[in-house]
Amino acid sequence: MQTETSKASGRRLGKFVLLFIVLIIGSYTFLSYWQYSKEFYQDPAQWSSLLQGHAAAPAQYRLGVVFPAGFISKLSHGHLAMRHTLTLMDFGFLAIGISITFLLISSTSFYREASYSGRCVMNLLAILLLLFYLSWTFWYHKPETIANFGLLAVAAALMAGLWRIPRLVAALGLIVVSAYLGTIRADSGLALNLGLLSIALLPGGRSLPLGRATQIATGILGAAAVLGVESYIKYVLYPHNPFSDRLFQLITNLKSPVNLFCVIFALMPYFVVLALSRRYWRKLESWERALVIASIVEFLFFFVVARADEVRLFIPYTMVLLPTSAMLLCHVLLGEQTEPSHGLADETAF
Repeated sequence: MQTETSKASGRRLGKFVLLFIVLIIGSYTFLSYWQYSKEFYQDPAQWSSLLQGHAAAPAQYRLGVVFPAGFISKLSHGHLAMRHTLTLMDFGFLAIGISITFLLISSTSFYREASYSGRCVMNLLAILLLLFYLSWTFWYHKPETIANFGLLAVAAALMAGLWRIPRLVAALGLIVVSAYLGTIRADSGLALNLGLLSIALLPGGRSLPLGRATQIATGILGAAAVLGVESYIKYVLYPHNPFSDRLFQLITNLKSPVNLFCVIFALMPYFVVLALSRRYWRKLESWERALVIASIVEFLFFFVVARADEVRLFIPYTMVLLPTSAMLLCHVLLGEQTEPSHGLADETAF
């Protein structure tokens, strides 16, 4: 049982982490607004062309942020320009994504059983990695990047059983998230469901909060939802929009020093965590395994069909893996006696 001193220390740590979360969200929102303003004055027609359906693919297929932002702008009767409403969308998705990520960190039994110094290190590592990854989202800054992170965080919470809701409600939520991802990043949604399906078919799948049968059905229906939404957008709404780049970029990515530099320097922490995940695979919870597999699938999509210097396409997966990253790195750095095996605890740190 925790002593009053340890409880007080935990509350202080929770307030400290909450302060940094608020500062990060506020700072990113401010910087994102000025980035959108810069993009607007450089090309005032870029968002209007998307809203009118005249932009090149695949940007035209990513309706899930630009169209709601345009709708909000119209509702304001000119008081909010697109750069304002896009910033509001970033703020909302970032607040959701970061809040859920740190709730997942503080809800694990590894975090609960760790020493106070271990908890501090885990939170510090998560904050540092979050700031590092967010800095790369300004390279080829686009509206759908943070939305992708926010939706993946919601999916992680549903897979982990963070909220006490019925299994079918959680499964339905994952399918809805998948359908929405089809309007933002269809490859991200497809990778998520392939990870969900793969881990349900592997030994140990019965330990999933959703249950094996429900998870298999959810993975199949979620993948179908992503592909269905993407196909409708591509073949019904905008069948004649040309692609801005080739659909196969693997050779270019392997030959380009800039592309390789961006992948190595932006994603090196992810590669380290991936290696640690392989080492401690049996110790990871099923929802973490699903996200790790999904991230590998997404990286293959990213490196084969996208320009690898646009690492912001993959960054959302690195951020949603922050709970696993912080736990594994803390275990290695501090050599905590607690094994890196953690499930959701009954309480949160803040």
